[in-house]
Amino acid sequence: MKSFTQEIIINATPERVYNALVNPVEHSDFTGGHAENTDSMDEDFSIYDGYINGKNLNLVPGKCIHQTWQAAEEGWPEDHYSEVKYELEIDPHGTLIKFTHNNVPDEYADDIYNGWKEHYWEPLQAYFINE
Repeated sequence: MKSFTQEIIINATPERVYNALVNPVEHSDFTGGHAENTDSMDEDFSIYDGYINGKNLNLVPGKCIHQTWQAAEEGWPEDHYSEVKYELEIDPHGTLIKFTHNNVPDEYADDIYNGWKEHYWEPLQAYFINE
């Protein structure tokens, strides 16, 4: 299993970034995929048209999102969940996201690492530029 971290600055307040990540309408707006997520702890979520599913472990509005995470990827271990954590901090340019993804199966780590950039951070940046 592998783990990685990424940092990204988004031109919006931590509260707005948090809401975009947990609100199903906003999440769908910036990703283009159907989302069934929630801002309630211990609740299941599904995003990107069911490609990702998991459970909210800890949510602190405007500060932290901690979730289990599983990809509907051929060969992904059936009962295996990795963990993601978004830590949101005020930055002079908006919000600094300190992102960690732990327990990623080795064979998917590179694709998932790059996928966060392409399918999350770039669309999220564009979402707030166009707001």
